[in-house]
Amino acid sequence: MKKLLFLMVFYILHASFLWGAEHIAEAIIVRGKVTVLELGDLQAKVIKRGAKFKKDASILTGPRSFIRIRFLDKSIASLGPNSKMVVNQVGKKRASIISLIKGKLRTKVIKKISKKSQGEESHSLYIKTVTASLGVRGTDFQVLYNKKNKVTSLLTYEGKVQISKNETRAKDLSNKTDQAILEEETKQMEKVLNSKESVTVPKGQFSGVSPKLKKTTLPVKISPKQFTLLYKNDELKGPKSLKEVTQKDYIPQAEQKAPLEGVSETASGNFAPRSGGFLDLETGLYVAPGKKSELNKKLGVYEDKTIGSLSSKTGKYIPPKGLKLDSVKGFVPDKDQKNKKEADKIKKKIKELNEGIKKQKTLLTKTLSSFFKKIKEIKLKKSKKLKSLLDPNLLPAKGEFIYGNYVGLKNYSEGHDGNSGQESIKESFMTYLGQNLTYGLTNKWSIGVLVNLYFPLSSKIDYGPGSPGDLDGVSLKQEYEFDHEGPFLSASYKNKQGVYKFIFKPEKDKDFAAITDPNGKILQTGSHSLKERYISLSYKKTWKKEKDFYSGHIELQHFGGREEIVDIPLHKNIIQGSRNTIRVAIEGQRNLNLTNAIRVELNLAKSTSMSYQTVDGSSVSVQDLWGFDQKFAYLHQNKLGLWSLFLNREKTSGNYGSDGHKVTIGKINLGLSYIKDFSL
Repeated sequence: MKKLLFLMVFYILHASFLWGAEHIAEAIIVRGKVTVLELGDLQAKVIKRGAKFKKDASILTGPRSFIRIRFLDKSIASLGPNSKMVVNQVGKKRASIISLIKGKLRTKVIKKISKKSQGEESHSLYIKTVTASLGVRGTDFQVLYNKKNKVTSLLTYEGKVQISKNETRAKDLSNKTDQAILEEETKQMEKVLNSKESVTVPKGQFSGVSPKLKKTTLPVKISPKQFTLLYKNDELKGPKSLKEVTQKDYIPQAEQKAPLEGVSETASGNFAPRSGGFLDLETGLYVAPGKKSELNKKLGVYEDKTIGSLSSKTGKYIPPKGLKLDSVKGFVPDKDQKNKKEADKIKKKIKELNEGIKKQKTLLTKTLSSFFKKIKEIKLKKSKKLKSLLDPNLLPAKGEFIYGNYVGLKNYSEGHDGNSGQESIKESFMTYLGQNLTYGLTNKWSIGVLVNLYFPLSSKIDYGPGSPGDLDGVSLKQEYEFDHEGPFLSASYKNKQGVYKFIFKPEKDKDFAAITDPNGKILQTGSHSLKERYISLSYKKTWKKEKDFYSGHIELQHFGGREEIVDIPLHKNIIQGSRNTIRVAIEGQRNLNLTNAIRVELNLAKSTSMSYQTVDGSSVSVQDLWGFDQKFAYLHQNKLGLWSLFLNREKTSGNYGSDGHKVTIGKINLGLSYIKDFSL
């Protein structure tokens, strides 16, 4: 009997130990409809109070829904309506990790003191969004992430929180386990949080991260009234169960280090909006007081009654009458105005308010925008003699500019073939606009910049007899967003031996992949632009024979690794490894007369093998990559400049997999270019 009792007690203790090792959090408050998708499950299930969560659990709240979970270390995380997060633990110290996919998250973290030297403390909680990483030791704070504008916003209620913009350089993690990937991501978060770019946000202050901002914004105090209302509403309740506050109820905020009136430094990237503004919890945008706002010296913030108001109980931001705040466009009319006078009034108001929103999103591109604006205002000087622009190695002379404008239609196709026939073929159509400007430093040296804009038209995937499952004969539409590519920065040197050219495009932020489920439902929109780092080094030698030109061309290219975010449960990000390419080409030009010419170019390219991870997590190595390109152009020069009608065809093919799968990528560009030389 004693032996049986001993076994029962041992079993209970052992089961309790296993429970603790398996589960990392528990639901302590649930309102509305909240679901969870555990790792390995095919269908989400509804959550009730007391539910336990394992590692990698994906929690989703619906409209007017709320959940509060408690981790094993007693830290609390509260997820607001229309939000999604994934919870995890990593490392020997079992630090919690929350990936905030979208929405609002409020967290209270129990402070832990580690035994590190010099009194250092370790982060007990990490929070990650697509654009930012946050490290927490012991504090109360709220973080917002908006998927549409990819803005991450942080508001600290107690203590201090570290936040930093994520590094965009992707590592190849295709051969690592999920746990190893999680540990690597944690190391990367710790790295950026310990860097000089990291910002510490104290009590009562806001900081944000935007893809187009160079750095995390400097912390600023928000409206004391909104801070107090949000502080008290830790369960994100509605107004019926809350009370109004007066100025005597305001909770003290930490002193602000950044100038209260704000700062905007293009060179350093430092940016802080004017203090005292409102944080919109839906869009993640900070609405700063305008230029006519007044400083309240007692509270240490600016006040502006024209930028909107607050819900007197919840602290929710309310835009000015007749307006609403869009996460991408900023302030827009709430409805169409039939009264012209009223419509003009609202239009003026929108322009004023959106100035502050624009500064938060476009500081990085401010210099480039003003540069092109000045170019538009330049009055071109007429040359005394019409310069020939038909030179196949056209570059500006010292002190001169060459401006290029390219517009066209582009078709992209990608086909996959297996042993049993064609598996799939993807086709995308888009229009594009390219803007190029080159300046002559000397008669031999010149520098240039190129930016491309893409406007998607249509995209689809057709599945053939070799496709898996029941996809044979299925055609699925895909959706892409407007995007830009660049800047491509170039430097050229020209002498009697030929033309040497170097091109560099820095790596940009990660983007979302275009994903459609087998039923035709659009799950994600993607981008056509080149996000990875690009480097090119080339040499071109040209010979002239009577009216004709002949050129030989060799080019070395490097394409950096690329990662496309896949924000869908049980799916992995699409990761494409880096590759190097050597390209040789011959070019011929027949000058029909002084103003017309025909130009033809043929390219042959060989690339190194490239790793590729698909959405299901499988990895392949694409090998034997060969490319063959053809370029045709008709050129005509008149007093306005050089006009060109061109057709470019590119084809690249390779093999992957043990069963000899073949991938073929084709691109066709049809367009019109305009080139003009001028000097100031």
